[in-house]
Amino acid sequence: MNAYPPAPRGTEVDVLHGRVVPDPYRSLEHETGDTAEWTAAQGRLVDAYFRDCRVRRRFADRLEESDVRPEPTSMRFGDREFLPPSGDGADGGLRMRRADGSVVTVCDPREIDPVGHPVLDRFAPSPDGRVVACQLSRRGVEYGAILVIDADTGTILDGPVGPTRYSSIAWLPDCSAFFYVSQEPASVASAGTRPVVALHRLDSRRAARPARGAGLAAREPTSQAGGLDAVRVPENSGATRPGVETPITAEPDVVPAGLLAAITVATEGAAAISLRIDRGRWLLLHCGSAAGGGNRVWLADLADPTAFADPVRPLIRCVTEGIDARTHAEIGPDGLLYLLTTHRAPNRRLCRVEPADPHPEHWREVVPALPDATLASVTLLEGTPVLLVLRLLGGAHEAALHDRATGRRLRTITLPGPGRVGQIVETGHREVRFVYTDFVTPPTRLRCDLVTGFCRPTTRQASRPSPATAVRQVRYRSADGTPVRLFLLGRTADLAVRPRHPLPTLLTAYGGFGIPTVPAYDPELLAWVAEGGLVAIACVRGGGDEGAAWHRAGRSERKQNTFDDLHAAAEWLIADGHTSPDRLGLLGSSNGGLLVGTAITQRPDLFAAGVARGAVLDMIRSEQFGLGPLWRGEYGSVRDESQFLALLAYSPYHRVRPGIGYPATLFVVADGDTRVHPMHARKTCAAMQHADPAGRPVLLRALPDAGHVEHSRHRAAAVAAETLAFLARETGLLGAAGFAEAAGPVRGAGSSGETGLAASPSGRPPRRAGAHQDSSTGLPSRSSHRNTRRETP
Repeated sequence: MNAYPPAPRGTEVDVLHGRVVPDPYRSLEHETGDTAEWTAAQGRLVDAYFRDCRVRRRFADRLEESDVRPEPTSMRFGDREFLPPSGDGADGGLRMRRADGSVVTVCDPREIDPVGHPVLDRFAPSPDGRVVACQLSRRGVEYGAILVIDADTGTILDGPVGPTRYSSIAWLPDCSAFFYVSQEPASVASAGTRPVVALHRLDSRRAARPARGAGLAAREPTSQAGGLDAVRVPENSGATRPGVETPITAEPDVVPAGLLAAITVATEGAAAISLRIDRGRWLLLHCGSAAGGGNRVWLADLADPTAFADPVRPLIRCVTEGIDARTHAEIGPDGLLYLLTTHRAPNRRLCRVEPADPHPEHWREVVPALPDATLASVTLLEGTPVLLVLRLLGGAHEAALHDRATGRRLRTITLPGPGRVGQIVETGHREVRFVYTDFVTPPTRLRCDLVTGFCRPTTRQASRPSPATAVRQVRYRSADGTPVRLFLLGRTADLAVRPRHPLPTLLTAYGGFGIPTVPAYDPELLAWVAEGGLVAIACVRGGGDEGAAWHRAGRSERKQNTFDDLHAAAEWLIADGHTSPDRLGLLGSSNGGLLVGTAITQRPDLFAAGVARGAVLDMIRSEQFGLGPLWRGEYGSVRDESQFLALLAYSPYHRVRPGIGYPATLFVVADGDTRVHPMHARKTCAAMQHADPAGRPVLLRALPDAGHVEHSRHRAAAVAAETLAFLARETGLLGAAGFAEAAGPVRGAGSSGETGLAASPSGRPPRRAGAHQDSSTGLPSRSSHRNTRRETP
C-alpha cells in the first residue's frame, strides 16, 4: 500500500488568552473538493487494510444473529392501536391495528423516499387516532420535517412541516392543530438556530379520505441539512389543502393569541425545548439552556377560560421560578402536578403540587432522595394508585412500587437480575409490562403483577442468558484514590479463576453528561467475548453512575478525572493479569470517543489500539461546529481562561506530538453528523499520520449518508464488524487466522513513502522510553484515564 494520503499542512494559529494555539489542519474543517479527495483516499487505505479480511465477515454474521429485539410497545389512540417499527425507524414502518383486528401500514419511510435513507424519528397520532404526525429525517442528518398522514389510507395529507430536530408533538384535544418545536440548522457544520414553539393548524376541510397515495415524488435535496425537502404531497391524490403555520397570532377558536405570545416570551433563549399536553388540558414546556445546570418548566391551562379573560393573571406560569435544578413535570391521574427534580436533592426526589399554584414553596415531597441511589424514573400508573419507581443502585436498576398518596414503599419488583428496565406500559389494573435487559440477556418483555411484584416473560420463547458468558463487577482505585466501578464480561472459564495469561481485552467507557452505565445487552461486546476476548466497561466520573456528584467530578475543569479513571482501569487490568499493553484495545463513541482520543495521546504506552467513532477531539474549536455550543456546560468554553487552559491540556488534536509511538487507531465518522462534525477526526487523523508515519496504522473511515446515530441495523452491524476486526488484528485476538497472508503489510507515510507499518501485534514497534510524557509542553504525565437522543455528543 502507498503512503498516507498527504493532507495540506498550513500555518494557521489562534491566539487565545495570550497563548498561541497552532492549527495546521484547519483546511480539513471545510467541505471542499480537496477535503473530499483526501477523505476518499483515506477510505481506500482502510479498504486495503481489510482486503481479504475473513474475520470481518465472521463478526458481521455473529452480530446479525445475536441482534435480538423485542416486539415494540403498542400505543392506543381512540379505537386504534399503533405499532412502531421493530427496532428502529429505518427498518420497517409504522403500522396500525384497527378495531376489527386488521393491520395496515401507516408510514413506511422507504416508500416515501426510496433513495434518501429516510428514518422515522418520531410519530404522534391525533387523540382520535385518525391522523398521524410523522417526523422523518434523511441521509443521517438529524434535522427533518413532519408529514401529516391519514391513518387508514396512508395518504400524506399535509407537509412537510418544519424543519425540526427530534421535536415533541402535542395535539390539541379537538385534533385541529398541534404544537411542535421548529429548528433549522445554519449548515451541517454548525449548531441549529434557536428552537421556536410553533402551532400547525390542519385545514378544517380535512374530511375526504383519499386512497393511499402512489408515486410519491422525490428529488435530491438542495443542501445536506435540507431534511425532508424532497417529499411533497402527490399531485391529484385527493389530498386536502395543506395546513397553516401559526405565528404570534392565531384564530381564537384554536389557541388564544395571547398564549402564543406568552409562550414565545417564556421560551426565548432556550437551547432545547420539549412540550406536551397532559390530560387534554395542561400544556407543559421544558426549556434547557446551553450553559448546563438546571432547566425551566412552564405550565398553561388550556381549558380555563378565566385564565385568558383576566388581564392580570399570567397565561403561562413558571413552575421552577427561582430555582436552579433539573426538573421533569407531568400531570398525574389525580390532577396534581408531579415533579422529578434535583431541587434540594442531587440524586433526585419526587414532589407534587397543585397545578393552579405550582411555585416551588408549595412543593410537597412524595418519594425522597436516597444518599446511595439515584432516582432514575417514576411512572404514574392510571388504573391503580401506585407509582412504579426506578432507582440506579449498585450499578443496576432497582424497581419498586410506592403508594401514590403517601409515597410509602409497598414492595420491590423481582427482576431477573442486575440489569436495566425500560418501555414501561400499564396493561391492566394490576399489571404492567416492561422490557428487561442486562449484559448477557437480550431485551425481553416481561409482565409484572402489581400485587405480588412477581415478573414473568410475556411469551414462552423469551430469550435466556448465554451460559458461556459471565459478568463480574469489581472496584479499582483511580489516581486520586477514588474507587471506580468496573464490569468485566468474558467467557465463564476466563472469569472463574485468576487469568493464566493475558487476554486480548476491549476497554470501553462513556463518562459524560451525567449518563450512567447501566447493564444492557450489546451484541458488539458479546461478539468479542465469543471469540475468546475480555470486555471491560469502566463507570468513570463524568457519568451518572454514582449520582450528580459523580457527574460534577468529571465535567468542565475536572474533566481530567474522567481520563485518569480510564487510565487507572487499564493499569488495573494489566496489574491483575487480565491483559497486557500489547493486547489492550479501546473502543468509544461520541463522548466516549473523546476518551479514546485522550487515552492514546496521554498514555499511549498502555494500549495497543483504539477505535473512536463520532468523537469530539478538537476541544478548542468544538464550540464552533455541530452542537458544540450546547456542550459548554459539560466541557467548558475557550472564552473562560481557566476552562480554556483545561481544554488545551487534554484536547487530543492538540496533544499529538512527533516522536511518540501511538497505538493503532481507527477513526470512524459520518458525513451527515450534525452533532459532532467530521472535522474532529479528520484533523486528528492527519496530525497523527504526520507525527508517526512509520508507526502503527492510523486510519479514517467516513460513512456516506449516515449521521451520529445509525438507525439501520444492517449498516450498524457492518460498522461494528469492521471495528471489531480492526481491534482483533491489533490486539492478536484471532492471530493471523482472520487475515489472509495476501493482504500484505499496511504502509505508513514515511519520508520516502515506503516505510512498512506494523499491522499486527507481532510487528508492534518498541515503545520509546517516556512515551507517555509530553516533553514539548512540560505537561506532567498522567497515571490514569477513559470512556449512545438531549444534547449529548
